[in-house]
Amino acid sequence: MQKTGLIRGSSIMVTAIGITKFLGIISIVPINQLLGNIGQGYYSTAYNLYTILMVLATSGLPTALSKLISERAASKNDMEIEQLYRVTLKLVSCFAVFGALLIWFGAPYYARLVAIHASHEQIANMTLSIRALAPAVLVVPLESALRGYLQGFQQVKGPALSQALEQLFRVFVAVFGTYFLIKNGRGIAEGAATATFGAFVGAVAGAFALWLSVMRFRRQHTRHYKPQQSNRAVRRMLYHVAIPVCLGSLVVPISSNVDSLTVVNVLTHFAGETFNQAQAGFGILSRQAQNLVQLPLAFTIAVGFSVMPAISKARASQDKAAIQANIITPMRMMFFVTFPAAAFFLSVAHPIEYILSDSYAGANIIAAISLMCIFSSMELMSTYILQGLGNFYQPVRNMFLGTALKAILNVLLIFLLKSVLGAAIATILGYVLSSTLNVWAVRRHSGVRFSVLRLARPFLLASLPLFIELFFMNRILTDVGTSFPPRELWLWNVMQLLISCLTGALLYLFVSFRMRLLRPDQFCALPVIGPWLSRFTERTVG
Repeated sequence: MQKTGLIRGSSIMVTAIGITKFLGIISIVPINQLLGNIGQGYYSTAYNLYTILMVLATSGLPTALSKLISERAASKNDMEIEQLYRVTLKLVSCFAVFGALLIWFGAPYYARLVAIHASHEQIANMTLSIRALAPAVLVVPLESALRGYLQGFQQVKGPALSQALEQLFRVFVAVFGTYFLIKNGRGIAEGAATATFGAFVGAVAGAFALWLSVMRFRRQHTRHYKPQQSNRAVRRMLYHVAIPVCLGSLVVPISSNVDSLTVVNVLTHFAGETFNQAQAGFGILSRQAQNLVQLPLAFTIAVGFSVMPAISKARASQDKAAIQANIITPMRMMFFVTFPAAAFFLSVAHPIEYILSDSYAGANIIAAISLMCIFSSMELMSTYILQGLGNFYQPVRNMFLGTALKAILNVLLIFLLKSVLGAAIATILGYVLSSTLNVWAVRRHSGVRFSVLRLARPFLLASLPLFIELFFMNRILTDVGTSFPPRELWLWNVMQLLISCLTGALLYLFVSFRMRLLRPDQFCALPVIGPWLSRFTERTVG
């Protein structure tokens, strides 16, 4: 695979994931205005549990189905492909029913674990939001199996469209359903439950779009069906691929649940905060700060889909030059996106927080966790590389070590700082450990000698002018805005954020062009704006 193909081949997925991330971030503003940070805390408590079950249902078996189908499609083994598809649908259907029942009946017990000192009314409020997700668990596993089937045949448009459609319907129901309930006098608990129920509506819309795509594809390619081997043997093949993928994908939701189980309990027991105060801080951390800084992961995920098969192919042909290119180039592209993103969130945290919640209370949390986007992206990219090298379990071990460190530091730092800032710092340090261990493993298993510090240094230097410009400009604009009334202050912060985005992007691109951080052909590989950046680079720097 050529270097530029790493991004161009994933441009549709970048766009789809980017749309879903953008809609998710935009929805935070109205939902937070309606529910407040306490309601966001209810929402996050439910969603963190939901993501564990969804990762088990959506990452393992569908990914295994996609990989096994792609291998058999090359040899035109249609019968085995059909058997894989049917067995996977049966497995995910069983998991869907089990997961929905587990969430419904286990909701009150999980709510009590999250907030040991909460009242019965507060536990009931959290239980309502958790149970509202049970219907989604019935649909999402089936949706993911359909998506894995199409991706196995390199059919990207259907899955990308369904992903964007799912998020659109989810956000619509979450925002307007919550608005309708709150305006009709219902409480934030019912509003938070409505917001979580949006996941079910979105899943139905996405599954319907995928079903249409699958039916259209199968009419053209599926012939008569006759099993080639026992279903037990097929399940064994699926589990062999699915288990390591599942374990690796579980790390992020487990990390989120570490926050769910520790933040509120430690703040209420050791920091003297009330349940509502602790729940509000947890809402800021989980639904605002962490969601924002994970935006660059959309780019990393899309590139990773191309990196893994490219490295596998190069490894099979023992092409060391291709292995090196498919390690170095994605790392550079990842740093090109994540360093300015970290500088942006660090320097523009105040207007972002005011737009989201009409206060500056969570600005320090957003600023503190800004570095997470660099290390979480580096961990994810190195995981894709290691999987391409045939090493599935080492990145899983490294990620669990990082999560274990985070869990220990969560309790310690929240206790010492008496603030949710401790959880933000613990999250970053956990990613630092796991990403460092992953990079060492890449060097050892690939035989490619490279320095992450040397790769990252140019992008760090290019991001420094961006940070300095945004920091001082926003200090001045924030001071000017202090004299405005609340409504005008919100509009002022929106304008401040737009100015920061425009001036920051222009400055960073200009510095990047002058420093020749990427070649014109590598800029061309970026989706949407890539060709324009490539032409501009050639004209300005030759």
